[in-house]
Formats: sequence, structure tokens, C-alpha cells
Amino acid sequence: MVKFLALCTAVVVVWGCNSKNNYEAVFKDPDLYSKTVHELNTVVMGNNFSPIVASRNYLYANIAAYEVVAAGYPDKYTSLAGQINGLQQMPKPGGKKINFEFALCLLFASLVNQLLFLKAV
Repeated sequence: MVKFLALCTAVVVVWGCNSKNNYEAVFKDPDLYSKTVHELNTVVMGNNFSPIVASRNYLYANIAAYEVVAAGYPDKYTSLAGQINGLQQMPKPGGKKINFEFALCLLFASLVNQLLFLKAV
């Protein structure tokens, strides 16, 4: 279980090392997010979480990831705030340039780490 964050980091590093220093292309590749979710699936299955706990892990992490994408691309995606009971409007990103795909991967790994009650590495 402790390996989840390390595996996600390894996926990002290995994926990044195979590129030609074009980190934006690495993070915009949907396969990276797919592999990150697959790592969550591996941890959930390996630890025999009950269906309720497993669905909570998937749901919270993926809603948070969607909210990051919705904040980064408001013309394409609508926030789920107000559509999901208890989900409030997220703060708007500041004027700085943000790589939302990278933020999504960091948030997903961090949130899953907290949901699975892992110690921070």
C-alpha cells in the first residue's frame, strides 16, 4: 500500500525520461492518467478493500481530478460544484501559468495517498 505514491512517481519519471524534454506532451498524454488510475486499482485490489471503500477511493480522486481539468479548461468543461451534493465552488486559478495536467497527477496521487491512510513519503 505504501508503494502507491512511489509507483505513481515512477510512472511519471519513466514516462518523462522517454520524451525529448517536452514535458507538456508527457502530461497531456491521457495514457499517463490512465496508468495512474491503474496503480490505484492495483492497490485497491491488493488490499481487498470493501466495495464501499473502494468506490469512495475512486470517486473522490476522480472528482478532484475532473475539477482540476475543469478549472484549467472552463470553456470545455463545467465544474461539478452544485451538481454533486456538498461540493462547493473551487477557487479560481490565479494569474500564473499552471500546467493543469501535472497538477491533476499530483493531486490524484496526493489525495489517494490520504484516502488510503498512507504516510506521506
